Amino acid sequence: MSRMEPVFQSYGNTVSASIPLALQQRLQSGKIHKGDKIALLGLAAGVSVSVQLMIW
Repeated sequence: MSRMEPVFQSYGNTVSASIPLALQQRLQSGKIHKGDKIALLGLAAGVSVSVQLMIW
């Protein structure tokens, strides 16, 4: 299974909204289940990086 969820092809450059869009796509497609470990990663211009780790 792919570890990434592409959103650019469907929505274009949505900047920080890409993270919740990708999460919603995974939920709707049934690829996320209770107990799954999820990492949400956001990158920005420069050296800005954000990571959120969770157990669904």
